[in-house]
Amino acid sequence: MRAETHLPRSSGLPPQQAGAVAEQAPILHRGGGARPPAEVDEGLIREKWQAEGGEAKLGRPLGAVQSALGGRLRYQRFQSGVIFASASFGAVMVGPQIFGKWSGLTPSLQSTMGCPIGDGFRVTRPVIGTADCAYFQRGMIVARSNGQAFEVHGRIYERYRDLNDVRGVLEYPQSDEEVAPGGGRRSRFTHGEIYWKSATGAAEVHGAIRAKWQALGGAGGLLGYPVSDEERV
Repeated sequence: MRAETHLPRSSGLPPQQAGAVAEQAPILHRGGGARPPAEVDEGLIREKWQAEGGEAKLGRPLGAVQSALGGRLRYQRFQSGVIFASASFGAVMVGPQIFGKWSGLTPSLQSTMGCPIGDGFRVTRPVIGTADCAYFQRGMIVARSNGQAFEVHGRIYERYRDLNDVRGVLEYPQSDEEVAPGGGRRSRFTHGEIYWKSATGAAEVHGAIRAKWQALGGAGGLLGYPVSDEERV
């Protein structure tokens, strides 16, 4: 899927704070003397930084290049975004909120989700507003304008993608993946849920059918786990 729009370039900081960051005052080493400002990495990251407008749009680097996923993924933070680079997907850019959520995931979950595969993009839905999104190899992160950010991964993510993810009937995620009754997993969304269990696979429930199912005990009740999405009869 193609991104609708690039993420905004603003740092999100008040002018006085943004100016202070931009100045990047030297930091003293333990042994004395000033540490020079970080340089933009060579190669894919520099090429992407320049293509996105360089210092005028992304600002200056906030630190040296870091690595993740056993060295398969490299990234560098800037004042208004983060650039990831991998051999498989090249260089992509995401916003600070997406990066903040990703960096807070466990190394195991980062490995499960894999590398980001495209630039972050923004979606606006009626009533619930905007969200910044980024796709990974086996998952996605959605960050709402209200500050909430959630991940979706694995089989639940595959089902969510089949349902047109943030543009579909379920709209935005409202939870990270969590434990469900009876040894399964679930993710909650604006207008429904997706449940997964090894014996049933992943399926969604929403609307009046979901309300009745929950009244009967949901996944831990009389009917157990859904084995299909809602269907027209």
